[in-house]
Amino acid sequence: MFQAPDETAHIDATVHLATGAPWVAPGEMHVLNAVQAAAAQQATLPKSEWSDFAELLGVLRASRAPSTR
Repeated sequence: MFQAPDETAHIDATVHLATGAPWVAPGEMHVLNAVQAAAAQQATLPKSEWSDFAELLGVLRASRAPSTR
C-alpha cells in the first residue's frame, strides 16, 4: 500500500466511508490520523511491527474524541 501517488487518498476515502463519514466534495476531505499512521508505519517499520486496522482505528477514535482541555 501507499506506493502510488494517489493511494493515500483512495485508502483514506475508503476508511472515511467504512466508519460512517459522508462523502465530501473534492478538496474538502482531510486525511485521517489512522491513515497517516499506517503510511508512516509502512515507510519506517518492518511489516511484523505494523498496527492492524483495529489499532489504527483506535487512533481515529482518539482524534475524534472531544478535547478535555
